[in-house]
Amino acid sequence: MEVILVALIVSVIAPIMVAYLTNKQNRANKQMDWDRQDAVAREAKRQQNEVAAQAATAADLLLQAQRETASRTEEVARVAALTARDQSSQLRQIHTLVNSDMTAARQELLDQTRLLVVLYRKTLDDDKIAGRPSDSQDVKAYDDALVRVDQLQVILADRLAQQRLVEKEQAEIAATIKQEWRT
Repeated sequence: MEVILVALIVSVIAPIMVAYLTNKQNRANKQMDWDRQDAVAREAKRQQNEVAAQAATAADLLLQAQRETASRTEEVARVAALTARDQSSQLRQIHTLVNSDMTAARQELLDQTRLLVVLYRKTLDDDKIAGRPSDSQDVKAYDDALVRVDQLQVILADRLAQQRLVEKEQAEIAATIKQEWRT
């Protein structure tokens, strides 16, 4: 009977014990697996937070660099605009000097042409007083000189008006440039 009892215990209790121990081992393995997964999740979360912090720092640095670049670009643009205006003003001054020389040359030409008109008129009057016909070339030269006097007077009047506009504009630009260089 002992044999039957031992056989019964071995055949019934042993599988229950094995099942219990196996179940306990499986639960321990699952708990270790869950603990490992929790640790991996915590590490991933920590790394994610670290990456997010680094990204935020990088974004702040980038924004600061962009602001500095924009500020420098605005300053360069401001100085370039002032320089361009200054150069434009210098070019206008050069143009004014050239125009002034051209105006003086045209004024001299006008004065000489007026002298020619006087000389041709005197020649034509002398011919009339002497009772001889005037040379057709002298008459044509006299008429051409009169036309040329009119043309030169119109050109000089136009140049004078343009010169006054340029001088006014240069004064305004110079005042603006001085004001902007001070700021």
